Amino acid sequence: MVNGEEVRNTEVSAEGLMDFLKAQARDAVSVATSSDLSHSLQPRDVVPGTGEKSEKPVIILAKVREGQEENLDLLRKVSTHFLDTECNFHVNVVPGELETSVTSFDAVPGNEKSFPGQMQNFLELLQWARSQCVPLVRELKFENAEALTEEGLPFLVLFRDPDDEASLQIFRDIINDELPGEQDKVNFLYADGFVFKHPLEYLGKTPQDFPVIALDDFNYIFGLPTDANFEDPGVLKAFIQDLHSGKLHEDFHSGEPLAIRVGDSGDGDPQIGSSSLS
Repeated sequence: MVNGEEVRNTEVSAEGLMDFLKAQARDAVSVATSSDLSHSLQPRDVVPGTGEKSEKPVIILAKVREGQEENLDLLRKVSTHFLDTECNFHVNVVPGELETSVTSFDAVPGNEKSFPGQMQNFLELLQWARSQCVPLVRELKFENAEALTEEGLPFLVLFRDPDDEASLQIFRDIINDELPGEQDKVNFLYADGFVFKHPLEYLGKTPQDFPVIALDDFNYIFGLPTDANFEDPGVLKAFIQDLHSGKLHEDFHSGEPLAIRVGDSGDGDPQIGSSSLS
């Protein structure tokens, strides 16, 4: 448990556990007492721990009145959930009368977003910070598959040729336009289809079929029906709803060809998640 929230993990090495504990012990909040930090802070352009350029670096800036240590402690608790994300947390401690505020901003001028709730509400602040710090669509790789699996949400994955930027942009647009409310129920991911060819082979898919859409709930992998085009309005939304309703599982037991049970292959586990990416 981290700050009252369950942290899911199936297999953790001693080295991985030590890294996790070190990360949790690190203070991710920078505190300053200048009159106004908002003009001097610059969003970092590298994702912590990866060395990779950040697509959307974000600063979370809280302004609190001097003596309101409880608000600082609360923001520290929230920040521990986003140590390896694109967010950088800062607190501006200001003397005198001041109404506490929390704002996120990135490298785009005028793109500030204010937290609309009460800062004393931990879960409300955590949910808002998650919406600012975690991109709606993320890349699935060998290196982050375990961490994504630990979040406990099914994967909706776009497998593509890495040179195919057009399908990725269409995928992102659909997720942002039609499915932002599903973020707490499904992880939206894209991946290099050549890297993850093993699970795709069990769905009867080859690089000639790219882009390929699949849902992985860690028990089954479901391919988007061949007569459906993910670019059409409502197709991905209906696909996810069929997972939630149990229809995809019913189709599997009725002989649906584009579905496999994880572990059924006998010569290797085709799961997309972290336990079997070979």
